[in-house]
Amino acid sequence: MTEPALPAGITISNNVLFQNLGDEYVLLNTQTELYFGLDSVAARFWQLFSEGLSVPAAVDKVMAEYDVDKETLENDLNTLLQTLETNELITLQR
Repeated sequence: MTEPALPAGITISNNVLFQNLGDEYVLLNTQTELYFGLDSVAARFWQLFSEGLSVPAAVDKVMAEYDVDKETLENDLNTLLQTLETNELITLQR
């Protein structure tokens, strides 16, 4: 089964507070009061998205920083983005 294509970009919800804790991030949805922890790679994506980078630009940047193949990175990122969208932390831009 093929993973869906990555979105062009994301919009971070106005209801999300986030804090950098070293190489990780903690996210709080102020509407649902749910916390989410992001590991170092997911945190790097969050940092890039919060700086306004598009999804393709963020993938390219992370590919240059980590030793991972593009297919694995994109599949993992797709899973992360779907989870964040389901929990109303982001909106995907298709």
